[in-house]
Amino acid sequence: MQSNVNSIEFLVKDTKQDEAQHFLFNYVAKSDLQPWAEKPDFVISDELSLFNRNFQYLAADRIGPRSHYELSDFSLHELQSLGNNGEFAIQYIAEYGGKNLAIAALKHAHTQSANFLENLNAWMSDLSPGIRVRAVAQPQFNVVTLAYAFLQGGEWTPDFKPQNVGFGLTYVLPVVTALLRAKPGDLLILENPESHLHPAGQFTIGRLCALAANAGVQLILESHSDHFLNGIRVAVKNRLISPEKVRLFYLERQNEDASHQSVVHQPELDEDGRIDHWPKGFFDEWDKSLEQLL
Repeated sequence: MQSNVNSIEFLVKDTKQDEAQHFLFNYVAKSDLQPWAEKPDFVISDELSLFNRNFQYLAADRIGPRSHYELSDFSLHELQSLGNNGEFAIQYIAEYGGKNLAIAALKHAHTQSANFLENLNAWMSDLSPGIRVRAVAQPQFNVVTLAYAFLQGGEWTPDFKPQNVGFGLTYVLPVVTALLRAKPGDLLILENPESHLHPAGQFTIGRLCALAANAGVQLILESHSDHFLNGIRVAVKNRLISPEKVRLFYLERQNEDASHQSVVHQPELDEDGRIDHWPKGFFDEWDKSLEQLL
């Protein structure tokens, strides 16, 4: 099976399979769905956590602050999905906030129990100190509302609308929700999980991802943040996850010939979180800028 510049090919391999399975599509620029180049003659096993109820994809274009969010019993209860844009994460918080975490390792150090909402608030407080998330379903209007309160001087502030607090809080809420509700064996694909957060917040999300991955959650993460990467690297150094469970891929586009392709670099982590080599363009802008400043 040969792919070319006008095709898109995916290879999927389960640990129980000897060979990778190929998905080959023709590329049609005007179409939002790409047609098969060759239809596969196999069926993906239900045990593979890909596009089933153990799978969650969150796009970089996640839902932002708004006055209310929609409800979907089918998406949340039947598909077990928070939505590709995290649009049903608020409903999940409203309906399942009283559940316990499936993974004990994701329990925050400052919580007293494994309660989902308590731990959600604790992890969100690492991003914005003293925050409390309140989600209320209103099925009569087919919406769910979201509000934030903050601990100030020993007292809670009145509720704030999502539009009146930092944009990043609502933007990252589906990411934290997806990680905390995950079970071992689940597959999560998260685009830019650290978006719109300050550096310390990006670091915290990296650490939370490392904890989830170490507990058996399969994570595929796309990021442009060195702070996020450092959260994972420090987790390795602190023995929260072994370096064998972390794989780094850096794609460098080649423009030396007519073919549109990328070279895949795979920097390796050691047990102290150090990277063996840094390809050009791989989070090296800080060093470049510092060299100019000095």
